[in-house]
Amino acid sequence: MTSPRMSVILPTYSTFATIRRTINSLRGQSVVGEIELVIVTPTPPESFGLDASLLRDFHSHQLLRTESGLFLSQLCAAGVFAAKAPIVTLTEDHVFHALDWAEQLLESHQQPYAVVAAQAFNANPDTLLSWSDFLMGYGLWSAPTQSGPRDYLPGHNSSYKRDLLLIYGDQLADKMTAEVIIHWELRSEGHELYLNADAKMYHMNFSKWSSWMLTTFYAGRSFAALRIQAWPPLKRLLFAAAWPLIPFVRLRRIWPTLAASPVFPQIVPVMLLQLFISAFGEFVGYLFGAGDVHRAIAKLETLRDNHVRPRERHLKNLNLPEGIERFVQDRKPDPEHHSVDVP
Repeated sequence: MTSPRMSVILPTYSTFATIRRTINSLRGQSVVGEIELVIVTPTPPESFGLDASLLRDFHSHQLLRTESGLFLSQLCAAGVFAAKAPIVTLTEDHVFHALDWAEQLLESHQQPYAVVAAQAFNANPDTLLSWSDFLMGYGLWSAPTQSGPRDYLPGHNSSYKRDLLLIYGDQLADKMTAEVIIHWELRSEGHELYLNADAKMYHMNFSKWSSWMLTTFYAGRSFAALRIQAWPPLKRLLFAAAWPLIPFVRLRRIWPTLAASPVFPQIVPVMLLQLFISAFGEFVGYLFGAGDVHRAIAKLETLRDNHVRPRERHLKNLNLPEGIERFVQDRKPDPEHHSVDVP
């Protein structure tokens, strides 16, 4: 058998049912026969509930069992190390893919780009919370945009030439807690990053206040903690003292995206609140490090159905193109609630 061209890494702390919708969107890929699916989970096989009938169209698949208590970035890194393809792509249980998504990414990777990402769309666009979360995480790479080189790409759902990630060795899991750090380092080494606007992904965003606020704070703290690892104490203090300026710096950077969004100008106060929560998280991270936020992030970044409004848990209420929705809805629907065990 020839080797797969792409390995898609899908981590979960729960069961197969919680990733079924994402897998179904991957099953519809025009190049599904060239994709290796790598499912990474600490859930024991006997309770995972693998449905092998949904995996037959893939080139191959792995069910990679990890020890319990690992952070999400550690699951992703384990998937990278286990992958068999030269291109590895990370995805999530709340992401759905246009049916030529993988084909478009692979076409771009024929060029010497280190990282390639898809154009992003909001899959649950009915609330300002969802829009703020989406624009914060994916606004710089969302519609309307054009293909071209970028200084950095989304921290989730990007694709990499695997050999560039393997260079990090034992440090890869730490680096993947904030992938933008990897992007910056690759850029500093002369590598190019590329956004392919013809590749499309649909991201389901937080729309519950508690989940939205906690994740924003934790992400800011995690980013700062990773950033300061080689910093002297004085530099950490200076950045901590400057935290009230961070929201305005970031707002200026994303303003064109905000102004082009369909929820402008009412999105501005919500976005400002999110930027200040994130900046305060950075403040705490600069002073006290990561603490236990990586464990908390793992609980929030998986099982997205638990962190959106009830009506958004159903596929028919998501903003998906007809082709994707028809392909996914023909399959068995997910249960509405699941638990996640992150010791």
